[in-house]
Amino acid sequence: MSAWQAYVEEKTKIDGLIAEGYFILGVTEGLDGDAVRFVRISGDYVGEMAELLLLTADARKYMGAVLIGQLRNAPVKVGPVVM
Repeated sequence: MSAWQAYVEEKTKIDGLIAEGYFILGVTEGLDGDAVRFVRISGDYVGEMAELLLLTADARKYMGAVLIGQLRNAPVKVGPVVM
């Protein structure tokens, strides 16, 4: 399989999880790739987890762009400033 095909498969999996209502909870980088944890909160406030191992550099960059987009759209919580 070519690198492009591998990227397209991983991108499709990311897009599928996002379309199902999942959002990125965390990323663990490793020598074997990036383990990306997704979570979806259901109507009864129970979290459903999914994990995806990204092997291609292009899919990791795409995941980073998706994560930045999620953070930009997240509500801002302002707390007390401690110095």
